[in-house]
Amino acid sequence: MHLGIHIVQPPSTRAPAVLRASAHAAEALGYRSLWVGDRLAPGGSHASRPLDALATLAYLAAQTERVGLGTSVLAGAWYPPALLARSLATVDQLSQGRLLIGLGTSPSAREGAAAGFDDTDPDERLAELFDVLGAAWGPDPVHHAGARASFEGWAPGPLPVQLPRPPILLTGTAGHELDRVGRLGDGWLAGPGTAATLDEGWRRVQRSAVAADRDPAALRLVVRVELVDGVPGGAVADEVADLAAVGADEVILEVDPALGLDASLARYAEVAEAVELQAIG
Repeated sequence: MHLGIHIVQPPSTRAPAVLRASAHAAEALGYRSLWVGDRLAPGGSHASRPLDALATLAYLAAQTERVGLGTSVLAGAWYPPALLARSLATVDQLSQGRLLIGLGTSPSAREGAAAGFDDTDPDERLAELFDVLGAAWGPDPVHHAGARASFEGWAPGPLPVQLPRPPILLTGTAGHELDRVGRLGDGWLAGPGTAATLDEGWRRVQRSAVAADRDPAALRLVVRVELVDGVPGGAVADEVADLAAVGADEVILEVDPALGLDASLARYAEVAEAVELQAIG
């Protein structure tokens, strides 16, 4: 079981300093991954205008040496798939193989509209994105002809360090979304929930993997946990243990953006002590 943290949402005027502090704290405290969101609109009254997710990960790659760098969650259907293949492989190259791709559709209807996303076909868009990534990162001769991308005899961008691809963790709780995780993904990026609900969803993912002739034991379960203000670190440690019993491979901790940098890092330090993390050395 590994623990990761969501970066502290930086105000635009202090973004480099806040990102550096989050990155250095993560490695010093023993967290194994750093995660960023992919939003167009602010998430609440305390949030500033969000940074670009992949540009942020590229910056964090230069500030760290060992932690995994993930998206929670990349709105994959927003982007032209060939361009996204290039961007993802570039981040994996810059981080020397530390990219983790948490992939979904659109966080909200208004953000989808701003991105020019027609949410009538999210499943088709994600399906083609998988096809594009498979072609762009696969062996020569490279070929793809689809509704949103076509290329023949050349690949859009570099290969990632992690081959055949960086891990792709899919989100969703509906039945067809869980089936898609088992059929296409490398794991399930699950939102906050009870251990019983997660266990039920995870079992469905595994059944879908078996039906698709894939090895369910090769899939990863990564769970987001919101650190509620006032809940002691010991209680969080107990929740992490419960999730490990369900089968979680990693837990991503996320604080309220309203806390600010110092309070957020203090909260992450409290939990690190409670679960007895060791600094990455």
